[in-house]
Amino acid sequence: MIKFAGPKASISHRGITFSNNKEDKYLYLNIALQLIQALDHEYIADKLYQYNADTKRLSDNEIVQALSSYCGDLSALIDDAALKADAYVNDQIAHARENRTLNSDEKRVLEKNYEMMRHYIVQRHINKTIYYCAVGVLADIMRRGHIDYVVVPMYERFVHVFHSVEGVLHRHKRPIDTKIDIYESEGKLYSRLTLLHR
Repeated sequence: MIKFAGPKASISHRGITFSNNKEDKYLYLNIALQLIQALDHEYIADKLYQYNADTKRLSDNEIVQALSSYCGDLSALIDDAALKADAYVNDQIAHARENRTLNSDEKRVLEKNYEMMRHYIVQRHINKTIYYCAVGVLADIMRRGHIDYVVVPMYERFVHVFHSVEGVLHRHKRPIDTKIDIYESEGKLYSRLTLLHR
């Protein structure tokens, strides 16, 4: 299942530190899901649609239930992500054992640090996998719906999701150029993701 893990951990033989610049993708799932729900409907050409996003925080179960209808077999996706992250931790432990620059005590500490953070690393990878599934769905909805632009309040989490959607659209089989801009209207700041050259 999904749940908040925390910022990215840097693990070494000296200890464990956390980078607040690498937040857990879990923090963006609620926003991505709100945008999916706002945009997933039939469109009439040249009509402007408005959707007031509900700022209510969804529970982990509500997020999983809602995304299950978009991401297919979500439990298989979660299981696969957990297996890959677990294999990554096993690889890091194997590398620690084979490290030629560390003494035996440092190797043991590094192994234990990875083992201690195993569940944390696995959970972050699950959250990231589900987030990118949601972002892929969002990008596909925008592309299929021929959406010209989406405007959201200028909050960091909305902009982060926009940047992720941009990445998916740029890597698409037939890439779509995008532009994110920030503007003010009636004393409030907004961010707009525009799809270009379709």
